Amino acid sequence: MKKTLLFTACGVLLAGYCTGCQKKQAQQPQAQPAPLVTVGKVTEQANIEKRTYAGVVVSPSVVTLMPRVSGEIKLVGFKEGDKVKKGDVLYKFDETRYQAAVSNALAAKAKALADIERADADIANAKARIAESDARLTYAQSDYDRKLKLSKQNVTSDDKLENAKSVLDACINAKAAAEASLKAAEAAKKSAEASLAAAEAALITAQDDLDNTTIIAPMDGVIGVNNFSLGNYVTPASGAMASIKQITPIRVQFAMSNRDYLEMFGSLDTLKKEAVIKLKLADDTVLGENGTVEFIDNTVSSRTDTIQVFAVFNNASEKLRPGATVTVTIERTIAEKALAIPPSAVMNVINHLGQTEQIVYLVNEKNAATKRKINIVSMHADYVFIQPFKTGKNAATGLNTGDRIVIDGTHKIRFMPNVTEVVINPVEK
Repeated sequence: MKKTLLFTACGVLLAGYCTGCQKKQAQQPQAQPAPLVTVGKVTEQANIEKRTYAGVVVSPSVVTLMPRVSGEIKLVGFKEGDKVKKGDVLYKFDETRYQAAVSNALAAKAKALADIERADADIANAKARIAESDARLTYAQSDYDRKLKLSKQNVTSDDKLENAKSVLDACINAKAAAEASLKAAEAAKKSAEASLAAAEAALITAQDDLDNTTIIAPMDGVIGVNNFSLGNYVTPASGAMASIKQITPIRVQFAMSNRDYLEMFGSLDTLKKEAVIKLKLADDTVLGENGTVEFIDNTVSSRTDTIQVFAVFNNASEKLRPGATVTVTIERTIAEKALAIPPSAVMNVINHLGQTEQIVYLVNEKNAATKRKINIVSMHADYVFIQPFKTGKNAATGLNTGDRIVIDGTHKIRFMPNVTEVVINPVEK
């Protein structure tokens, strides 16, 4: 019977027919369930300042291959898009007439050298004759002077004086002839030397033309479209045959705001030494190597207040090709170790003075959550860097490495002021 009455009373109570019970329930506060939150730990991370820009890949060196002589293409030594090495043969022209020109120039040079050799021999011969004539002339002059003196004294005959005069005149004429031969030989040598200079100049030109019938790669790189195929006749006016672009190493150009440049680095030396350049490719993959700043342009754009920055990459994977667009992240390490928490852990609140403060919820070993004020050093996409723990006038501020804080669900605690305990998500971060 008691069980039945109890059941009946309970049934009345649940049905809401007991007015006294309803009043008693209304007077009692409803118990709030502990909120479910996610907890993480305060860690130490490198405090790295970052900026992101749009960039374009450019080749540090581009060579356009131009024909320097006319001729029929006899050989094309590459395939379009090939990697080429410095010294590789790319084109060969018909070299028949250029080889003939070299042969003619060589023959002209040989003749000029022979003429010079002959002129030198003639000069030596003429000088020897002049020396011999001088000796004979000296003797003939002395003999004539002696006989002239004796003739005046009537000691010698007129015939002997005439003979001495004839010998003297012959010696004078012989010397004059030798001197004329010397002048002629010297003139012949000058002419031969002029011919040699002309022949050597012609040989240089002919050899250069012959060399230009073969076009070789002047550097390592990737060759592009071939504009002339085998058998085409080209001239220097035909235009570009192909181009080679350097891809290892390669440059990335991007426009950095002047403000970012001054705030993050302040000088070109600091930019070169401390900036780390990372790239995200068109497929959102990150390039597996970092770049360094090579140089910056010498002017700031007055229209956009930006500086053109050029970074260099080894490009070992050869994923970077000239003309491609990339996302550039430029980084600078401010501190190797700094206290860091996720941005989701931070809440902005208004204090009793009407000032905005940043707080987090610190969770102890009993899963009780308490408010903790923090001072932010810097904020990034992945981390908020804060000052370490310190005591203030009224309450402690800051955090320590390893402290457990709420990183997801902070709004649940904020709007439930009576919460003294939280339910921890099984997976801590």
